[in-house]
Amino acid sequence: MLRIDEKERSIYFTGHGREKGNPYFAYFYKIGFDGKGLTLLTPETGNHSIYLSPSGDYFVDVYSQPDVPPVADFRNTKGALITRLEKADISRLQAKGWKAPTPVTVKAADGKTDIYGLVFTPTKTDPSKKYPVIDYIYPGPQGGSVGSWSFSPSRGDNQALAELGFVVVAIEGTSNPYRSKSFHDMSYGNMAENTLPDQIAAIRQLSKTYPIDTTKVGIWGIAAEALLQRQPYCATLTFLK
Repeated sequence: MLRIDEKERSIYFTGHGREKGNPYFAYFYKIGFDGKGLTLLTPETGNHSIYLSPSGDYFVDVYSQPDVPPVADFRNTKGALITRLEKADISRLQAKGWKAPTPVTVKAADGKTDIYGLVFTPTKTDPSKKYPVIDYIYPGPQGGSVGSWSFSPSRGDNQALAELGFVVVAIEGTSNPYRSKSFHDMSYGNMAENTLPDQIAAIRQLSKTYPIDTTKVGIWGIAAEALLQRQPYCATLTFLK
């Protein structure tokens, strides 16, 4: 919730999962105290960050996607676009060889639930070979592997690892936030599963599109206890085709 207008009897808030497409994108809405009149104030596809004016009558909307650079719009809280303020220019990044990750949608281990993630591939790939996989995982009800779904020129070491000759994946497994209550509860009482079945299912599906060697898969992430010691935890898995 970002604002309560007692005179207008409206609540202004960001929400997830109502609009078509990626459910992790946040949008800005208003609704009446009586639960009626739900209005989308930021219709453009992307993850929206909202900066309200002191009066609450206007806001700056900065939105982007992992592979689409930020745009800043100036709007009023009636939903009208007043003017476009800026659109990020990433030409200098691209001139240096920067490569955006690829957003993907696959099915979870249950075969029916959509899950989302990012794939990082080497800048130059050899079409005649398949690449081992590195799966970055941060699962659980407190967060997810991708982190922010806004544009970012750097996402840890993922692209750097890809340049060493890997396909790197970051998959949001079942049970993390910003989806439905039932989705959030999928690993309730069974955190040891750690979304590993979803990771395996996702990599097998991605291997049909990307040059992935499913017999060579490494998995790593950051555990809370390891974070306290400033050390990552690592494990290796080998999947059979």
